[in-house]
Amino acid sequence: MAAYTNFFGARDGSIICYENEKLQDRSDPRDRIQWSDIIFQAFEQEAIRKHQPITSLRTIWRFHVVNSTTRKIVGEANTLGAPKVGPYFIEHSPSGSRDRGFFALLGCPNGSGIVRMLADHCVGLGMKTIESVRILKSGDPLIMYFVLASHEPTPSMKRPQKSVAGQRRAAERQKRERPGGAQDSSTLANT
Repeated sequence: MAAYTNFFGARDGSIICYENEKLQDRSDPRDRIQWSDIIFQAFEQEAIRKHQPITSLRTIWRFHVVNSTTRKIVGEANTLGAPKVGPYFIEHSPSGSRDRGFFALLGCPNGSGIVRMLADHCVGLGMKTIESVRILKSGDPLIMYFVLASHEPTPSMKRPQKSVAGQRRAAERQKRERPGGAQDSSTLANT
């Protein structure tokens, strides 16, 4: 089994995360690229190949969710707020009911990587937020998907930059790639 199996639909604006088993990744953990960076780069390449704007991303699906922490949080999320229950899915969103289950789902192992990707790659993806998290009522395996919303920057907003964590990861990667430790001026300016 592969450590990562994902599908990218640039025309539909979707990423389908089918199998993502970090524990099966045989690369050295010190050299391992963050999941959020891998997914972003793969979607970006697909968008370029299909002549689609990278800002078209609208949904991120997580299929075959087996992470026990995520599954526990999904089970508890319904008690932390008032999600909308539809015929095919349960929807958690931040609006209206102050659904604490929504924020718990963003912090779970299968949600936090998506949040990190949107924060670290907001220059490429555009200003996006997670509008809702939907849990399909399909039973097992667990399927969840994240609905994204785009936001136009206001004139008073500065151009978004990588998060501090994103800058740190980029500097660490660059250090490994340049064994002499040489850094370019843009990296030095951001540290």
